[in-house]
Amino acid sequence: MNWRLVVIGLVCLAGAFLIFITSDVESSDQHEILKADALPASLDQFYPPNTPAPMYQISMIVMANQFTGIVGDVMENDMENAIGTFEAFKKSYIEVAEMVPEWKELYPMEPIEKLGNSISTKDPSQIMPAVEAIGGICHSCHLAYMVPTQHKYRWDNFGDLVLTDPLSGQEVSFAGLMLMMETNFTSIQNNLMQSQNENALKQFAGFNARFEAVSEACMICHDTERLYFVSDDITELISNLQTELSNPQINIDAVGGLIQAIGQESCSKCHLVHIPAAYGQQNMKLY
Repeated sequence: MNWRLVVIGLVCLAGAFLIFITSDVESSDQHEILKADALPASLDQFYPPNTPAPMYQISMIVMANQFTGIVGDVMENDMENAIGTFEAFKKSYIEVAEMVPEWKELYPMEPIEKLGNSISTKDPSQIMPAVEAIGGICHSCHLAYMVPTQHKYRWDNFGDLVLTDPLSGQEVSFAGLMLMMETNFTSIQNNLMQSQNENALKQFAGFNARFEAVSEACMICHDTERLYFVSDDITELISNLQTELSNPQINIDAVGGLIQAIGQESCSKCHLVHIPAAYGQQNMKLY
């Protein structure tokens, strides 16, 4: 048995889980636990489609830039501008705290006042501890809410995607198409191990057609050219695999190397990026 033909089975195994992470199956206990972690409904008003841009995130970035600007001024010993930058930061901090009433308690004012008082001393040894205290508040909030916020407002939901299977012509879920594509891919190695070369080539044709369909589906969420996972270097590997499978005498080592490369450079790396987000969406029950 050629080891290269076995490796791809492990590489693609994660794809089978896609059918589960986009399903509606859940336990009642899990549902009760995760409901408590839901984001406040008032946050919706600051993100598309309710606004043309993610206004809460933009406001946070403005505030963060002002906060970092204070540190920059202090490092330059520009205390006059540090005071002005602090006032701008304080104004933004108060405004952001008012945007989501459910989160207002996450924006305590005492550390802000301490920072202002420390800046008035113009003593970096007093200023920087006050800066660090506010940074800790920001970090704690980010740990609790940044990831679920990104899951809800930044990532589209794979479970909502409905695609057309190029082989059957029927509409299928994204997870369903991925599972069929994976079946084609792993069946190539299986047929070769069974000395059924013609079937291996047929399975390749199915994999290739479905890979192209999945590649086109990338543009549902992305609006720029894909430079990874479905890019020219990957399609070249797939083309080379077709050439090898079409030879009267198939070079098992060459085929195994191409299968491994496709699995590692496309399947596995794509899963590393997208599966954590899909799991996060499912676990947080944000949709």
